[in-house]
Amino acid sequence: MILRLEASSENRASIHRYNNSEDHYPFNVFLETLEINVQQNDAIECLFTAWRDLYERLINCFIEGPKTDFSYMRVVRNHYHISPKALGITGSGRGYNKAQYTRELSQWHLPSILAGMIHDHINRDIKRGIFEYPTTMTKKQFHKLVYEKSLLLLDSQKWRCSYTDVLMTIEKSWTRFSFERIDNDLPHFTQAGDLTNIVFICRLLNGNPQFSRAKILTYLLHQPMVQVPFNVRQQARSEIDQLLRKEGDEEKRLKVLGQINLIGRF
Repeated sequence: MILRLEASSENRASIHRYNNSEDHYPFNVFLETLEINVQQNDAIECLFTAWRDLYERLINCFIEGPKTDFSYMRVVRNHYHISPKALGITGSGRGYNKAQYTRELSQWHLPSILAGMIHDHINRDIKRGIFEYPTTMTKKQFHKLVYEKSLLLLDSQKWRCSYTDVLMTIEKSWTRFSFERIDNDLPHFTQAGDLTNIVFICRLLNGNPQFSRAKILTYLLHQPMVQVPFNVRQQARSEIDQLLRKEGDEEKRLKVLGQINLIGRF
């Protein structure tokens, strides 16, 4: 993949560190496209490792096909309405403090994690002037409705990332589930509490500019981290072709496909 220097271009060059605890010395940096240099915060310890892990899992999904993990579904469903105490999060005991309690809730307690995400997205949409609370119910009722419909959507996706088919998780890591809007000009939720503008994706892929299945598969075929089997390259290229045809931008489709070499990296 050819990196660009223009500020507004796709695949803009970005400097990334191998070791985030050290400065940007020449031996500790490499160039990558800006799109995949996503914010790490405390959820992603190492971007390099996270992307390599994603590519390996993505290849495995092509080889084995996305399968419903029923045992995993049973585990996550047990967390839908679980209490903090049932997870050993009590907020009490010697040396315990409110900050620690809050950290543990945000790490393991799905009701707190999901409710917090919903609250934050609604507030951002209100500040942007693209959402208002409905007048037919209280704010508390609306939040509860969106919470339950979010669980239904996670269930319908079988807890698999909409872009990659990788299993999403509750714990704070690059695989944690994340709300992704289909159209960023629209609010996350309708006034009826529907999630028609939402899919769930892995935290790693919730970036700006927005990712897509076609873009991620293109990165897979260009990256140097893991070897992509020939049959997987063929499948990925064919899917990219189909996805870009649906977008209707023929110039973009021919440009992207022209840069992909089925034999290996270029």
